[in-house]
Amino acid sequence: MIKFRTRLLFALITLIFAVLIGLGLLLGQLFKNYYSNDFNERLANENRLVKTYIEDQGGLTTFDYDKILHLSDLLDSRITLTDKNGEALYDSGKLSGDVETEGHLKIVKDLIVNQSNGKNHAESNEVYDLNYYWDPIIKDGEIEGYVVISTKMDVLKTAY
Repeated sequence: MIKFRTRLLFALITLIFAVLIGLGLLLGQLFKNYYSNDFNERLANENRLVKTYIEDQGGLTTFDYDKILHLSDLLDSRITLTDKNGEALYDSGKLSGDVETEGHLKIVKDLIVNQSNGKNHAESNEVYDLNYYWDPIIKDGEIEGYVVISTKMDVLKTAY
């Protein structure tokens, strides 16, 4: 009888541990997805904020580019302004651990030129783990250029 109780207790404890481990993995994935979606939403809002700010100041031709540097520091993101063909007009500069300037400008141009998917978001899952958001800057009903914001998602990477 004691042997039966010992086996039953061992099976129950094993089952409880398995359920707790499974629940922990499930909750971890849910929190990771929530944080990732929240991060992407924040980046999209920041991009719209910068776009609206530039449009309110009169567009790319009359905009003071020193303000972009200030916004870049404030948002802790790399901000790149391009013309409608994807050629960089201004880049706020490299963030720590970011892509070198030449590589970044090539990525930005590729994103602007190859917008066939209709999205305004892309992730670079290479070495740098960068997220890119871009929006057109519209002046007098026509696209004058694009604002591209990129930033690292390193907090999530260190947590998981």
